[in-house]
Amino acid sequence: MKPDLNDLMIFTQVVDLGSFTAAADALAVPKSTVSRRVSRLESEFGVRLLQRTTRKLSLTDAGQSLYDRGVRIRSDFEAAQQLVAELHEEPRGRLRVTAPVEFPAFPRLVTDFLTRWPKVQMDLDLTNRRVDVVKQGFDLAVRAGELADSSLIANKLGDRRRILVASPTYLADRGAPQTIDDLQTHDCIVFGPWWSGASWALTGPNGIVKVPITGRLAVNHLDAVRHAALEGYGIALLPTDWVDGDLAAERLGTVLPEASPPKTAIWAVYPSRKHVPPAVRVFVDFLKERFADTRTSLVVNRDHFVPDGP
Repeated sequence: MKPDLNDLMIFTQVVDLGSFTAAADALAVPKSTVSRRVSRLESEFGVRLLQRTTRKLSLTDAGQSLYDRGVRIRSDFEAAQQLVAELHEEPRGRLRVTAPVEFPAFPRLVTDFLTRWPKVQMDLDLTNRRVDVVKQGFDLAVRAGELADSSLIANKLGDRRRILVASPTYLADRGAPQTIDDLQTHDCIVFGPWWSGASWALTGPNGIVKVPITGRLAVNHLDAVRHAALEGYGIALLPTDWVDGDLAAERLGTVLPEASPPKTAIWAVYPSRKHVPPAVRVFVDFLKERFADTRTSLVVNRDHFVPDGP
């Protein structure tokens, strides 16, 4: 006969409460039933699980191992029960979400989500700083690039691309660079605060290389970078979402298209995989759905990218 999982759960209850009597009271069954079920478990495994004295119970090594596994099984079962219950529960309650300021589509995504789930409310914090999700009480954060090691659960939403662009006026005046190294002789518009030794990570013939860049302007807002590129102040590295319309209208031209940097992963991060509120679960699913739609403009601020420079 295979061991009965009910016997295992009774055994863990005995250990948790420290006596057969307490376990019997908690389970609302006779003490003799509890004792018989634990004895049957020992017989089926062929080992002693408990050392019984008139004063206390103690676990044997085998009993400790079985108890530890039983607690995990019980926890998994309880989590499964909650998950099934949540699948039938309409998401509701208040979500605290943080995302970068330079994420132009995010407010529209949020209102679309709230329309779909009318019993959910949201506190949306758009900020360029990287918040501490746990300490500051956020249910979810949107981030991009490589993530620091942490206890947070990361769920990939999709990938974004950046490309090199410049205005026709600039390219006519300065000429188009033919190689990555040629960028060092051009004015480049830096996204973020200027630092000595700025560089872009680009795809060269032998893989990713860091290319030193110089220029006249450094600015910490993507729209300002785009505006400077349109005005002919240099070559810019921008997310495709920001410049698709400019490329189609020929206000900007692509520079070294084969040298674009690697795609940047975008993530939803949240505190724990256990007991995820239904509203968080459906919001993550909603973001995955919308990030998969290439027509949706999804842009994040450089603070959330891996820096291109030191």
